[in-house]
Amino acid sequence: MKRLDYLFTALKIKPLVCLVGLLGLLCQAPAWGAGPAGLSVNLYLKPDGASGQIALGTPIEMLLVVKNETASQLITERDFSKKKFYLSLILVASESNKVYTLAEQDLHAMMSAFYIAGRPMVRAEILPAGWAKSVTIADLRELFPVLKTKPGAYVLKAELPFLRFQWGFVLNPLGQPGAADHPDNFNGILVAKPVSLNVFPARGAALSVRVIGSASVPAVALPQVEVKVFRQADIPAQYSLADAFATLDPVLAGITDFDGNTTWQSGSRCLLNDDYTVVAEYGGDYGQAAIARDTEPGWQDACSGFIEKQIVFGPPPPQPVDDLVTVSYGRVMYNRRTGEYSYTATIVNNSATDLQGPVWLAIANLLPAGALITNADGEVNGNPYIEALGSGVAFNSGQTLSRVLIIKNPSRYRITFEDQVWAVIP
Repeated sequence: MKRLDYLFTALKIKPLVCLVGLLGLLCQAPAWGAGPAGLSVNLYLKPDGASGQIALGTPIEMLLVVKNETASQLITERDFSKKKFYLSLILVASESNKVYTLAEQDLHAMMSAFYIAGRPMVRAEILPAGWAKSVTIADLRELFPVLKTKPGAYVLKAELPFLRFQWGFVLNPLGQPGAADHPDNFNGILVAKPVSLNVFPARGAALSVRVIGSASVPAVALPQVEVKVFRQADIPAQYSLADAFATLDPVLAGITDFDGNTTWQSGSRCLLNDDYTVVAEYGGDYGQAAIARDTEPGWQDACSGFIEKQIVFGPPPPQPVDDLVTVSYGRVMYNRRTGEYSYTATIVNNSATDLQGPVWLAIANLLPAGALITNADGEVNGNPYIEALGSGVAFNSGQTLSRVLIIKNPSRYRITFEDQVWAVIP
């Protein structure tokens, strides 16, 4: 905090004149109460109990209260109680740390001093015990217009210069002077507890971004990956993802946790309805996901919707595609020598979507107990699978795949199971 220094202009008053013409210097002010300043500054968001979540375009009503917290009177500079206390407000944008103040207006005027018996004195006023002044700000946006146009997280502070005299007396006709040179005077800044504001757009969405690596199956979460969100209109046409990531100011920025989920540094995930590009950097590579204006299903009024995006490093991982394919089985063949049952599985891509390998037929809930898939190629989500098509090979719309599924069933009870098809959606 910057210490408040006052400019004193000396006015010499001869002791004899004091004694003859100003005989009222008889009543010393009472001792000041406990504490370093004795005065408090507090901010309140109206109505009482408001959460600080504010839709863009909504008035923001605040209450600022300055109060003598002691059981004694406070002696301070003359006309302190008439100051425009709202000029002490400071607004900080959490994302950029940009500071907005009302510094173009003067909160603290210079003070003049006069000397009595060689001691500097300043005209003062008394704030009685229990004194308080409340200032209602009908709409904070009128003081800080940025709140009208730019959604985001903000912190509102109040820093009020205050001079408290430890000692003073009544001096007629000058009234109440304070001793400017007392070593126990308080001369500094009173700071209010900050109030957090989250101004969200009238139509928007809270954004979740997960980053995964597909080098292994199933894909794994990638922690400590830097993620940035850029407004598409802010990215020059000639820019690569690396250029944008390194040089442009993002709308949101964050780091993934150990589950691969992004924690936004601004504390707010809300995006204004617009076109965006989400970019993640991992091991020198850049991945992206697009967010479309208007057509994204997550856009909602009052930013009440959600948009979830995933960025994958490595080849696209297989995923369940049961809604795009059908599976059928031919006649069961039994091998008496090995005790194995063979099923010819036929997988048909009966959708309009071209898929890509690997294509896996996973088997779940296999019964009876003790039954075993003897030709499994691996496991996915804890279930064995057989591979019907290799990695990188096309599985086009209308195409058919076949693969034999072999099950050993020592108990020879009736076999039942559930199947699930996994493939890559390019």
